Amino acid sequence: RAVVAAYAGTTRTASTLAPALDALLVSRPGAAVWLLWPANVPCPGGLDRRPVGRIDYPVPDECGVPSERERAATLRRAAQDAVSSIAALEACAALVFTEPGREPYLPAYLCYLAGVPHRAAFSAEFGGRVLSAVFPPPDDEGAARHLELLRVSHSLLEAATARSAKCAL
Repeated sequence: RAVVAAYAGTTRTASTLAPALDALLVSRPGAAVWLLWPANVPCPGGLDRRPVGRIDYPVPDECGVPSERERAATLRRAAQDAVSSIAALEACAALVFTEPGREPYLPAYLCYLAGVPHRAAFSAEFGGRVLSAVFPPPDDEGAARHLELLRVSHSLLEAATARSAKCAL
């Protein structure tokens, strides 16, 4: 089954996701890994060269249309398209990688709406039902922060993979 690796951050730190993405690919040899990427952040070339799929998600502040009505319609369509694309993956889990100061809730919510049963991220706030596993943010930044999310969510990924394998039988 698929695993979604979502990113909530800026261009400045986007390339720091590469080591965690590589580790995720190694740790899930049979899984299809998909990036869920903010549409307003250019995806670094190094990430695009990895054997992963990519789905862009809309960012409300950056939709590029003049009127409020057009903006709302554009965001709604883009969000619906992202949710449909994620749902088609039938992903067993999503990890939302964030840079310090960013919250994981927009990509986590899209995964929730798409039916991804396990959604994990760092957050200092209450995650409600949008995140199924919330971990306190570490002091680390960059690649170390993303690798730490993989480490603390290891058992969640194992359980999600085991459940999805049973469902496939």
